[in-house]
Amino acid sequence: MRFINKYIAAFAVITLLFSSCTQEEAVQVDEGISPDVAMLHLGPVLNDQLGRQQVQEIPECSESVPAFAQIRLTFGEANTPIELVVPILEDEEGLFTAYDDALEIPVTSGNSVSVTLTDFLVWSDDNEDGTPDEVIWAAPKEGSEFAQFVSDPLDITWELRAGSKNYQEVEVICFDDREVNLYGYQFFDITPVPLYEFCVFANYCTDAGRHFTANYELDLYTYSGTEEEDNPITDSDLYTNIYMGESPNTGNDDGSYYADPLCLAIPGPAEGQGASAPYLYYEIRLTDWEGYYDAEPMVKSGYLTWNQISDLLTVEGDDDNSTVDYWHLFFNCGDDDGPVECDLNDPDADCDNDGIPNGEDECPQVNPDVDEDGDGCKDVTTECDPADPEADCDNDGTLNKCDSDNPNYATFDCDGDGVSNGDDDCPEYAPDVDEDGDGCEDVTQCDDSDPEADCDGDGKLNKCDTDNPNYATFDCDGDGVINSEDDCPEVAPTVDEDGDGCEDVAQCDESDPEADCDNDGTLNKCDEDNPNYATFDCDGDGVNNGEDNCPEVAPTVDEDGDGCEDPTGPASCNLTIPDPAAGCIRGVTPGDDPVDYADNGEFLLIEAPGDSQPIPLFEDQGSSYGPAAGNFVPIVSGSSFSFEINANTDLEITDYLVEIKNTVDGDVNCVTSGTSIEGTYSYPIYVRVSANICPTN
Repeated sequence: MRFINKYIAAFAVITLLFSSCTQEEAVQVDEGISPDVAMLHLGPVLNDQLGRQQVQEIPECSESVPAFAQIRLTFGEANTPIELVVPILEDEEGLFTAYDDALEIPVTSGNSVSVTLTDFLVWSDDNEDGTPDEVIWAAPKEGSEFAQFVSDPLDITWELRAGSKNYQEVEVICFDDREVNLYGYQFFDITPVPLYEFCVFANYCTDAGRHFTANYELDLYTYSGTEEEDNPITDSDLYTNIYMGESPNTGNDDGSYYADPLCLAIPGPAEGQGASAPYLYYEIRLTDWEGYYDAEPMVKSGYLTWNQISDLLTVEGDDDNSTVDYWHLFFNCGDDDGPVECDLNDPDADCDNDGIPNGEDECPQVNPDVDEDGDGCKDVTTECDPADPEADCDNDGTLNKCDSDNPNYATFDCDGDGVSNGDDDCPEYAPDVDEDGDGCEDVTQCDDSDPEADCDGDGKLNKCDTDNPNYATFDCDGDGVINSEDDCPEVAPTVDEDGDGCEDVAQCDESDPEADCDNDGTLNKCDEDNPNYATFDCDGDGVNNGEDNCPEVAPTVDEDGDGCEDPTGPASCNLTIPDPAAGCIRGVTPGDDPVDYADNGEFLLIEAPGDSQPIPLFEDQGSSYGPAAGNFVPIVSGSSFSFEINANTDLEITDYLVEIKNTVDGDVNCVTSGTSIEGTYSYPIYVRVSANICPTN
């Protein structure tokens, strides 16, 4: 079995606070320190490692013992930073940080100070001199991909009052790269919880039975219900999405298409969920693979139990638990999907793979290390004493003192709270306060009218808790405006002349295009929410936004005035001549295709000076060319272009249009007067001429 060791450690943070007075400079720690301070304690700071953590490197898990906690926090209105390293200790309740007396926080007498834990690292002490060696756990931050696996990611903020002792839980992990800046504060308890590697591989089959490696998208949810829903996600509160749209790495290696198994880190079942109960829900969608296969849409969905997941983690011959089997999924290939949970009621099946069928196996879900009597259960040696609370005589992973199957269970004390299990209403949990002796944490009476209390234990003080019956009369942000009249009840403004509890916004002129009246980072002239937006010119192209099809981009060419860049292409001639007068004709140069000019209007290709003998100007009769009525002589000299245009005897040219271009798809230059055209030219050239030719009398 291969599982990714991913630990979530809960640290209970302890802060000792006393009433205090304002203090401008750092206070030296000594035996005579005033009780009017809030005390924190700072050790050497390992800035280099914290700097590396800011690039989101999460440490690899190791078997090293956690020895030091490296912490960064801020406090007070100025967000004063504190960094320290403290040793980690352990007792029967787990791991916690040691006391350190190197830091004091001033607090005004009778008030509280806000503390924010921003970063947290746990170090081993594998160095020979006992100093911190390497980071083994780190606390995830809100917004990172692993924040979903902890209940309260960093940053964490709480209030510290004079004379109080506060516990704050911080969860830390090890496994994969993550967005982490690691700092923290106070004393902490640590509880490891593992994550596991879950891998998927899929095939797609045509109706004819041909197999293809499949490409797909996977959505995965944790499920907190007790039974499978007939219509999954009907009760959405039971589902928490942990992966959405995950796909395998695919490729094409010289015509051989492949897909790597998709491997994801997943949690085990929650406390109280049985191994055979559904705790994961999946939806897998087959996707097309261009060039490989074209498939109809297919979706597979269902629930997974811990028994099914653990079967994939238990690989035969893998003695060091370094590998994991993948779930082989099939689309349109029959009913071969896995993992398939072993049927404990099938007497011929062998669910624990111990060689003894279920019908003969007294422990069908446990593969024993030693089973000389062949009953399918691990042999219990005579050396195990059922009266020893710290032994595990039935090898089920639960010590005798906490195993309800043990004959002495009622007399044992599982949680070590001094109350025997038979009299303990909470036998697996040791309370901090248990004056009634029932083994459970006493619930003390809380005053709902105390704004600084947290009567429902949800982490919010009564004054900021909307569930508190006195919330409306409290002042959460301490700005002097009670919550019911405060439009910003959790943020204290610096300027609030209108008394609405929010920061006053200076008067802004919405008709000023260069202002930003709603402070959204967009100037009025470019802000569609501004009432004058249509009359402004966001891109400064001279076209108002209301008439600008591209209001945020100024074009370089916009002849049509729509505010957008005009399409580019070869320049054309924009000159024309009038139709011939009565008694006159239209003379034209012939095109390369000897059909009438009116239908094609082609340019004539002139490849060399020898082609430039006088070119006839034929009468354009609409469907054919008539007799020549004049001629045209193009001249290329050096890189300039000139021409002669002449009418036959007793005729005269009243209007003409001469067009020339260097290439078949090039820009066209033209004139209706003179005998030259500006530009640079060389053979071959393309010319086109039209002229109105009239009798001289």
